Amino acid sequence: MSLDASHQPPLLLVVEHELDIRELFEDLLTDAGYRVLTVANAAGGLGLAERHPPDLILLDLAMPGRDGVSFAQEYHRRGGTAPIVLAIATTGKILDAAVEASGAVATLIKPFEIDHALETVARLVGT
Repeated sequence: MSLDASHQPPLLLVVEHELDIRELFEDLLTDAGYRVLTVANAAGGLGLAERHPPDLILLDLAMPGRDGVSFAQEYHRRGGTAPIVLAIATTGKILDAAVEASGAVATLIKPFEIDHALETVARLVGT
């Protein structure tokens, strides 16, 4: 018996250039019961988001090439509606500007607390 898409766990897209952090997110979120797609760069993330519309995007701000802000702007320009959580290693004015420019609904400050990350995701996808 197959379940329809409405009964599947939320699909999360992790766009993170650092392999260790990408794998950590994948393991944590998979163990928490989410479906998880990961990619190392913005171009790949945009393609995945079009092919497999996510319920939430965890987005690295400081990626080589296209950064998280330009990814988010392009994602929204293409009609993407999933909430975006920015993962960033800085605070203050840079963080504020990135959040505003990207339309992010939440942030995770690296190094992030695992419980906080899981609570943030659960709150935003309604689980």
